[in-house]
Amino acid sequence: MGRSVEMLDDSKKNQDFIFEFDYFESRSKTFNLLARIADEHKYPILKEFRIYINNVPSSLELYAHLSYASYASREIEWMKDMLIPMGTYRIDLSPLMLFARLGERRFNSHDIIDSDSARLILLDFWHENKIDLSRNQITEKHIQRLRKEGYDAFEKLTGGTTLFFSHSSKQKQELEKIMPYFTSVNELIWLDKFRIKPDQDDELIKKEIEAGLNQANTILFYITEDFLNSKWCRFELELSIAYYHEKEKYTFLLIINTGIKDIFFSEYPFIAETVSYENILILQEHQQLEDHIGLFINQYKEGV
Repeated sequence: MGRSVEMLDDSKKNQDFIFEFDYFESRSKTFNLLARIADEHKYPILKEFRIYINNVPSSLELYAHLSYASYASREIEWMKDMLIPMGTYRIDLSPLMLFARLGERRFNSHDIIDSDSARLILLDFWHENKIDLSRNQITEKHIQRLRKEGYDAFEKLTGGTTLFFSHSSKQKQELEKIMPYFTSVNELIWLDKFRIKPDQDDELIKKEIEAGLNQANTILFYITEDFLNSKWCRFELELSIAYYHEKEKYTFLLIINTGIKDIFFSEYPFIAETVSYENILILQEHQQLEDHIGLFINQYKEGV
């Protein structure tokens, strides 16, 4: 059952990232960093670099979408070191979600091709500071009229969940490396690091997990020995099986280490009987997950 990665070649998928920045705070510094990235990372390493600005006073927003080649690991790490301290890494948004909102007249959008084009975008901000903003508030009557004209940008964009990552904390770094590949195919990702606060008690954690599993339509399990030894992983797996029986469309993806697969499938025969061949990736001991995730995503998407 499943396909060994010895049979797979990397499909060279892009790695996509979405960052949200405060509309006002450190705007010049943020755009100086974006300008530097544009000059340092050229096509084909950086395949797409786009800014989305929402100037509506009730929901001011600023997003950057960057799409990198699959081989650009060094450049990606440098970019993340630059942008993560300045903004929020939004794995619960997708490129398609942002692009689709252009049709709702939510955003002004700009491509960045070099430092000059990045700095020119500063001219597209309608509000220079919060004092200026207070003079430009719009009334509820005006909002209703704009809604009738096709504008839909009066509340901040809410993220979602289409793909839930279930894993042991010991494999978290591996999964963080493959998140951008799933973002590139417009999955909205649930990963505990981004949804659960470190000081939350067990009952709150359970509620967050239940909500994420319920919202998602695809669950990715990274099955390792650490997974089987984790109470939280087993909780997620067993709750997912219950949801599978309740929901009309609920897909399981398995990434499983070859040394544990027989133990896992004997303990959970329902999974062995339910999950289709193309949705199982079997990793040999010497193989790295990131090297083989591209074609696995292609296989999964073709079967959707």
